[in-house]
Amino acid sequence: MRLAAVWLLALLISLALRVWGATHPAPVAIVSLTVPVLVFGPALVLAVWLLLARIGWDGESDDRDLESG
Repeated sequence: MRLAAVWLLALLISLALRVWGATHPAPVAIVSLTVPVLVFGPALVLAVWLLLARIGWDGESDDRDLESG
């Protein structure tokens, strides 16, 4: 279910960008901070997510004590 939601979100974003591009044909002015954010932002978010998962923080309650007893 979660995978389908991610694909649906990606499809909606893609369609929105296509519509925006068709209605705004002028070139986009790139701000100096835009490129590094687009290049390094997703990698940074994924790295933080993986580090948090590694230390055990996943946003869910810890019920491991209840399962063993």
